[in-house]
Amino acid sequence: MQQQENDKLWVKAARSGDTTAFAALANKYKPLLIQFLLPYTHVLEDAEDLCQESLHRAFHNLEHYDPKYAFSTWLYNIARNAAIDHYRKQNASIPLTPVRLEDVEEGIDGQSESPEDSYIRNQTRQTIRMAIAALPEHYREAAELRFLKEFAYEEIANQLQLPLNTVRTRIRRARECLLQQVNTPNTPETHD
Repeated sequence: MQQQENDKLWVKAARSGDTTAFAALANKYKPLLIQFLLPYTHVLEDAEDLCQESLHRAFHNLEHYDPKYAFSTWLYNIARNAAIDHYRKQNASIPLTPVRLEDVEEGIDGQSESPEDSYIRNQTRQTIRMAIAALPEHYREAAELRFLKEFAYEEIANQLQLPLNTVRTRIRRARECLLQQVNTPNTPETHD
């Protein structure tokens, strides 16, 4: 709780033009942001670039930060949006194959897998990551915590500061959206 209060004091000072205060925030969150962005990019340099872009966006949009919420949550949302923008710019087109979300969520029951199985599972996880990145923001947060970070429902409720039933509903709806997204084959548009 003390850290959140420190963040808010630094933000207040940065809003008043104190660049040293924002530098303190940037130094605190830079390693955490890179770690957060790495699963989106899979390339350290891209994660570092997106981290810098996120910090830049945060600095120039401090007036939009609402101090009744944790600064870290606001900053991670900026980073997540930067990652989504990065995907859109890349025009990444991954062929999607039908998949059961439960298979990815549960993993393989302790059996050693072949390199082919490992590759397929990694590709499936990447497909799920991209599908989650395309979800509406209120579903995306819960889905990332559940399906990528494997948080329990109670942990997600605490992290997002939401009632447990709201979290359950968001995860259920996110799962429905993801299954629809992932199981819909990419069909190229035809122009007559």
